[in-house]
Amino acid sequence: MRITRIEIEGPKGKAAVYRRQKCVRAEMRLANGDEINRTAKADEEGPLEAMASCLQVHLDGRLGTQGDIEDYRRVVQMFAD
Repeated sequence: MRITRIEIEGPKGKAAVYRRQKCVRAEMRLANGDEINRTAKADEEGPLEAMASCLQVHLDGRLGTQGDIEDYRRVVQMFAD
């Protein structure tokens, strides 16, 4: 089995997380119409953590606790090296 794309929905928007070549990409569409895209190298932990935090803030609409961010980190890590 291979996971190629995960779609996430939060109170403030939706996102698709997937891997393209050696990068993890997150494409967010917020409820207010804004679109935010983030790309991080699949083998760099820091940028992947930042992506998870960005997903959490924008989809939940608030700065979350470490536990809130961890939920998003698990999704991002599915596409990491």
